[in-house]
Amino acid sequence: MEKITTKEMEYALYTEYGLKSKLFTLRITYAPEITKHECDVLIVSKSNYLTEIEIKVSLSDLKKDLEKWHKHSNEKLKYQYFAIPKYLEKHIDLIPENFGIIIVEKVEAC
Repeated sequence: MEKITTKEMEYALYTEYGLKSKLFTLRITYAPEITKHECDVLIVSKSNYLTEIEIKVSLSDLKKDLEKWHKHSNEKLKYQYFAIPKYLEKHIDLIPENFGIIIVEKVEAC
């Protein structure tokens, strides 16, 4: 199976979730009024709920996320997901139980 880049994952997530939301933004590094940790994708729904999506395109990146001190803890986030390509599906046991999982099977041209 062909590898997927982070940019391709971002595009796939935007086409699936961004067009339906009030705000879809990439790579939030520091916004203390919203979150104190980095978010790959932050979505504000039309109902004003915050959703974080962590993008992982490799097994090493997925494992590295487990070492983060903050553990993505944030009471302002209503939903949290890990988005992974289909080829990482066999490693979903590494994803914390409090996260949803988005499997990206195919990425359209971006």
